[in-house]
Amino acid sequence: MKRRDGGGVRGGSGPAPLPTPRAPAEAAGSARHRQQCAGTSGEDRHRPVGRRPHRPHLPGRTICAAKQDLEDTARAINTRLGGAGHAHTVVAGAAVTQASTAIPSIALYTSILHRVLGDGWQGTVDQAADLWGRLTGDAGPGPDDEDRIRLDGWEMKPDVQAAVRAAWDRVDAETIASGADTGWFRDEVGRLYGWDVPGVDYGVAAETTVPWPADVRPTTFTSAATARVNAASGGAA
Repeated sequence: MKRRDGGGVRGGSGPAPLPTPRAPAEAAGSARHRQQCAGTSGEDRHRPVGRRPHRPHLPGRTICAAKQDLEDTARAINTRLGGAGHAHTVVAGAAVTQASTAIPSIALYTSILHRVLGDGWQGTVDQAADLWGRLTGDAGPGPDDEDRIRLDGWEMKPDVQAAVRAAWDRVDAETIASGADTGWFRDEVGRLYGWDVPGVDYGVAAETTVPWPADVRPTTFTSAATARVNAASGGAA
């Protein structure tokens, strides 16, 4: 969220309550999202963010409720700002993260997607840079018709999704190695948890029970940035 005058969102004695009842535009958006979430198929429930083949396997109502709350909050914030700034929701592309790997079937979908895209894959750093460019006005396009910033254009191109869908429908235990980039996915997950780091001998015994130094208290560990903030506010360093 950014202010049009370039500054951050400032608060007084405390944040004012979010507006209620909802503004007409916000209420219309909520009703539309509730209708989409009420669909019977996984793709119907997730229509706002595209039709990826793994959607029917997701816990749709839980995810939809979370998305609905996020978008309702963005609309409420915009009403509260009254034109002094704007809040957007962001639709990111596929990514290998600790959270995403817990989503049913995402490992297969992401592995197939990477096989299809190759060098066209955009990781989390690429997507963060894209978002920064959108927020600063150095890159486009702007928000979609639902006021979402879409970072998944590279993933949701019709030809890409058609290729992913075709691979998804034919892949099985015997063809998964050729149809999905499972080796790449395994390496990415390993990187998240510090495995397969070049130069590290994982066979060497490591002591896992290390006593905390008796003369050091956890509260004495303060970053330089935190120390400056505390000093400026008169708090303890």
